Amino acid sequence: MASSEETLARASKRAALVSAVGVVLVVASLIYSTLRIVAIEDEVNEKQALLKNVSDSLAESKAQWRALKDEVVELRNTQDNVLKFLTEIVDGKKVNLLDADVAWSDVQRGVDAIAPGARKQAILTAILLAWKDIPFAMGQSTPNQGFDSPRFLAYVLQKNGVQIQQRPNERLSDALMRICIRVDKPLPGDLVFYKGQVGSFGFLYLADDQPFVAGIGVGTLQAVEPLQIMRLANVNTPHFPLIGYYRVPYPGEGR
Repeated sequence: MASSEETLARASKRAALVSAVGVVLVVASLIYSTLRIVAIEDEVNEKQALLKNVSDSLAESKAQWRALKDEVVELRNTQDNVLKFLTEIVDGKKVNLLDADVAWSDVQRGVDAIAPGARKQAILTAILLAWKDIPFAMGQSTPNQGFDSPRFLAYVLQKNGVQIQQRPNERLSDALMRICIRVDKPLPGDLVFYKGQVGSFGFLYLADDQPFVAGIGVGTLQAVEPLQIMRLANVNTPHFPLIGYYRVPYPGEGR
């Protein structure tokens, strides 16, 4: 049998081994915890940096948005002022931009109702051409020579990206109606056609004219009137009955 001294020595060795293992485990845990804390701190710092970048980007985007909004307001005011100026400088004896019973505020409302794009640009093109007091000229199709009704409409539409393919022996007015979609109610920028003495003629629709329902358009009433903005109720008569309203397929708009 082992002596009591040997038994005590073995027990002491076991206790020392257990203590050593415990110390190693504690040290390893401390090292792991320290490394994990460092990793978490790095991740937190990275996320904080990302949040700061996003915050800075949002602040910059908001500043850009405010600047763009101010530019849009300024451009709209400039457009309104230019159009208002055109109406104010009109000499009624020489330039008949507006028919006698058309209110410019109605026209302005129609212009403002349309978002920027080819449709709005077509409206502005037509208004500026009307301001130039271009005469009616059968078979002509330029501002210098004059326009007849279909060629005026074709000129405005083609200048703003609308392709018009005229078939052999097809009237231009019929070609314009063919490329468009007939609708019950027009939008500013659409076409309104009437039966004329020879073929048909049309107007570019500009605005509603409540309480009237016929609306306001720009065009020429054949050889009777120069190119101008007029109330369409004055056009739709037994001599020139309404054919219909036609939605123009401007670029960027769904058909």
